[in-house]
Amino acid sequence: MPRIFISYRRDDTEMAAGRLASDLRARFGDGVVFRDKESIPLGADWMNEINRAIGPGGVVLLLIGDKWLEGKPRGERRLDDPNDPHRNEISAALRLNAPVLPLLVGHAKMPSRDELPNELQRLPALNAMKLRDEEWVEFDFPRLARSLEAAGFKPIAGPPTPETTLRFSGKVGTAMVLIGLVLAGYMGELDHEGLQGGLFLALLGMVLAVLGLRDIHAHRVRGALPGGLSLALGAVASVLMAIGLIDYSGHGNMPEQWQAGVDFADSDTPPANDPVADSRPPPVQPAPQQFAAVAPPVQVAPPANISVRPDPPRPPSLSGMWVDQGDGSQIQMWHEGVSLSATVNSGGMVLGGVGTVVGSKVEIVWGVGGVPIATSSLSLSANGRELSGQSTTFEGASDWTVLRRQ
Repeated sequence: MPRIFISYRRDDTEMAAGRLASDLRARFGDGVVFRDKESIPLGADWMNEINRAIGPGGVVLLLIGDKWLEGKPRGERRLDDPNDPHRNEISAALRLNAPVLPLLVGHAKMPSRDELPNELQRLPALNAMKLRDEEWVEFDFPRLARSLEAAGFKPIAGPPTPETTLRFSGKVGTAMVLIGLVLAGYMGELDHEGLQGGLFLALLGMVLAVLGLRDIHAHRVRGALPGGLSLALGAVASVLMAIGLIDYSGHGNMPEQWQAGVDFADSDTPPANDPVADSRPPPVQPAPQQFAAVAPPVQVAPPANISVRPDPPRPPSLSGMWVDQGDGSQIQMWHEGVSLSATVNSGGMVLGGVGTVVGSKVEIVWGVGGVPIATSSLSLSANGRELSGQSTTFEGASDWTVLRRQ
């Protein structure tokens, strides 16, 4: 019967090996898991038992901790001793071509080829997994268990595993609330500021939905269906807000009668707020005999003081690299329509930003890991090469920001 062989060094990862063996037995059964101190009978030949346990179809889980390379009895490393039991376990597994899965416990790193004996230099080429105490239940152990199931080990019936009791994604929940508020607000009448805020919230909701789906794909949380639905509704809400902003920019400053489509060219009564009302001549009442013949059409020239308002100029594209004049950090922006996204590496921390561009005004919200931390309200210079304005953290700190196009 294929078995799961746990190989470890006692003074390095004994506690992790014990916990792993216990969880694996609960998942796959007692007879499947082999751990030396619990599985080798008294008086048995140790190496024969090891070779038999590794056997055909078996999988070797190699636990590597922070002290895996440090043991130095008699002034030399244990791995350099040809009689080291742990080294012989690994060598036997590699010699038998058994699958070996390195497990990096805590913050341990995979050793390089130069740090290993010749017979173990295949290890760095093997794909390793992490075993972290803080991620054990929600991510690391479920991922390891799925890998073993893919290798042919069947789980036994029992209580729910950690994977089936995952909490609902908080990011997806927040995205659902934000996008719901945007769609509810769209059912009413929104002014220009309301449309801007709605677009920002819709974009922020989409970012949170994407981050939540990433966590769901990694099996850290659940909520795949609500996450996908939130992403789709967020896209719809963003399009609706963008269309509303474009329409408002084109018609928001017209008199109400013009927006309603009333044609005053054929009306005898000018609107109360018509700027050219006083320049129009009073209507002429035709004489009765004029109705006896067909009058030629009258060509009416528009008043001289009426000018056609041109479409507002579009702001230049903000896409490209910008440099913060304060700390020298570089900011990559992507601009399309009224939507803006950006990334910046500041002090070793990668920030993401989403925002809106309306005219020369730019509003950006910065965040890390889906959590908003600051906002920037910037104005674009006349030459399109400088953005300046106030940046404020959610803790209340404020600073003047100047960005220049690179």
